[in-house]
Amino acid sequence: METIDRFWAKVNKTDSCWLWTGYCNPKGYGRFTENYNPIFAHRWSYEKFIGPIPEGLVIDHLCEVKNCVNPEHLEPVTNKINLNRGKVGQKNAARHRSKTHCRNGHEYTEENTAYWNRKSRGVLTRKCLICYNNTQERFRP
Repeated sequence: METIDRFWAKVNKTDSCWLWTGYCNPKGYGRFTENYNPIFAHRWSYEKFIGPIPEGLVIDHLCEVKNCVNPEHLEPVTNKINLNRGKVGQKNAARHRSKTHCRNGHEYTEENTAYWNRKSRGVLTRKCLICYNNTQERFRP
């Protein structure tokens, strides 16, 4: 059986989504195998029907249905955008914003808080200056 036929055999087309009926990992994303290589079903669908996924980008499900493989519902975006759009990313961001003290119990005040732009992740993070300065002291001669 050809790869495309195996793919369609595991898709249930609804009015909007194409639901993957094959194996899904514990997080709910469909898995597919092509030439003995496992790949996420939504990534395979995007690459087959739209084209290559640009390097450094991930696929976002615009419909928010993890086992959807409809290429019209898939968009390549940065991981930051994907997390900000999703419920998990918004929940994590809200949890971190709600923290009033660092892990060592120092309060996040204007005088005790510094912000770093973590370019590798594309996010702005805050640090406790008391903890940061204590760490720096340990390495000074």
